[in-house]
Amino acid sequence: MGVLADSRWLNLEELTAVTLEKITETDHKELITVLERLTALPFSYRVRDEIFSYRVADGISKSKLVVLTPEYDEQGRAVVEYKGQRKTANAVVRLTKPGTGQVAVRHVESPEYVMDISYFFALKERLQIMYPLQFTKLLGMVDLDITVEGGGVAGQAGAVRYAISMCLRSFVEKSMVDDMKINGLLTQDI
Repeated sequence: MGVLADSRWLNLEELTAVTLEKITETDHKELITVLERLTALPFSYRVRDEIFSYRVADGISKSKLVVLTPEYDEQGRAVVEYKGQRKTANAVVRLTKPGTGQVAVRHVESPEYVMDISYFFALKERLQIMYPLQFTKLLGMVDLDITVEGGGVAGQAGAVRYAISMCLRSFVEKSMVDDMKINGLLTQDI
């Protein structure tokens, strides 16, 4: 369809300026809902220009994509840390490269209990967490130290996935970062 990840819908003030009409919040929300439905349709590419006339480049998302500079631990391994969020769940991921594929998960309320990926009981959440590693072909080549808090298990898994993706940007080529962006790995679902 187009580059939805690097743009956003016009806000109420911007839409009012473009249309030269007084637009209510309800009207604005309804328009955005219709436009989002249109983008999901299989033949929406035929009206791509009309739909994208209501989108603007998002400077905020570009500034967030500053690549983290790795620090180095006492063994000379590169370490990157990032905090992800999804709904009310938060996750702090500390990614170390090179690694052996170890995953340590702890809840902030019980930091003395360290689990592996089995902290996430359902296969769906486990796959969600491992997907960025599989996508970047770094599965088994990095170690993860994850601390989660708040929300439900699905929200925690989403926060972990986003934080892992943000950490992995420090270790992949720019073309891979672009592919990650296209696949939604670098879009936070708050």
